[in-house]
Amino acid sequence: MNAHKEQPFGGFEQVSTSASSAKEEFDPEQSKTVNFLDSQSQSLSQISSWSQENMETSLSDLNKGIDIISRGHSSPVKFQVRSDISSLKPSTKRTVKRKVVSAIDTVLNGIAPGQSQALFKMIQDKDPESANSSELQEIIVKIHQESTDRNTKQQLLSLIALSHTKKDLQQLIPGLTVYAINEARKHAKTNGHGAIIPKQLPVFRHRMDKDKLDHALDFFFSPSFHQVSSFGVKEMKLDNGNTVTIPEVVRTACHATLINVYTKFCTETEFLPLSRSTLFKILNACPSSRRTNLKGLDNCAADGGASYETLLTTVKEMGNYVVDEEVQVELRDCKDSLNASKIYLKTDFKAHLRKCDKCPDHCINYSLSDPTDQHLQHCVIARIWQHRGLESHAIDA
Repeated sequence: MNAHKEQPFGGFEQVSTSASSAKEEFDPEQSKTVNFLDSQSQSLSQISSWSQENMETSLSDLNKGIDIISRGHSSPVKFQVRSDISSLKPSTKRTVKRKVVSAIDTVLNGIAPGQSQALFKMIQDKDPESANSSELQEIIVKIHQESTDRNTKQQLLSLIALSHTKKDLQQLIPGLTVYAINEARKHAKTNGHGAIIPKQLPVFRHRMDKDKLDHALDFFFSPSFHQVSSFGVKEMKLDNGNTVTIPEVVRTACHATLINVYTKFCTETEFLPLSRSTLFKILNACPSSRRTNLKGLDNCAADGGASYETLLTTVKEMGNYVVDEEVQVELRDCKDSLNASKIYLKTDFKAHLRKCDKCPDHCINYSLSDPTDQHLQHCVIARIWQHRGLESHAIDA
């Protein structure tokens, strides 16, 4: 039988065998010699943990597989390298090298008969797509390191987060956290690789009592403390981003005064209100203007305030011409009473003024005094002054 010559492979030394010689090498006597050499080599060489404990393929199974693939045209492997390859002798290295080349050529011929060299060259050649992917990866890593925006970093990392392990990503990008990798993978799976990070909408927590909030809003927006202007509009922005256009509203009392009146009203009605800080936040969120001069909006209130200023100026001028100490004390008390009544009419009086009230000093029907009626000969704020400990005088109509 003619000897079959193996094709030279990878520039290595050519190995020539024949079917008859291959069969002779499998002679039982020679197999015993191989087994003896194998056992002797194992006893003399230092067996490493990775070569003995993790070895799953025996020498006989390896030779059986090579013989089946080559159809008896390849010589069997006589021993297995169990020691460190770098410590082998040069002759042993050459033997192992020839056998490895022969085994690889046998496998490649089985995959592509007669094209083992072309197939091996294709394996050795660098994949152009892999090269481009590597260059693109380097660009992504460089931009990620130079970027300062958190969303941009997450967007770039999502391009390569699913194709690499966490350990590889941390080696590519020093200082990268596991949390950032998990967020990038979540973004890639949810929105897509490199997709724009969706804008996170603000989340509002509504912890205040709805009944208390409605109670405060009903009081704050009562007509007693607001005037609607005949011109001008205001825009109110809602939580969802929509804008509502409303008429210009003027608040006739400052925030602190309005909250003080509200807390007193809650005390009288035995209602537990919201905290003062929350009430201030509610008023700050309400789009309304504040004015001290109500001329043109509420002329009655404006004229009433001007009349009080006239009375206070008169009392002050009278004090400049009075020498008697008792009269000066009475003038100071009169000034305090005027200021107290002015504040009352601007604040508490509005909170108690209802048509259905039966109390004479709170009912609008009895707001004017009448000299002919015994019950209406005193000012409506007399009882309020007495309640506050202020001295009041009966004022005849």
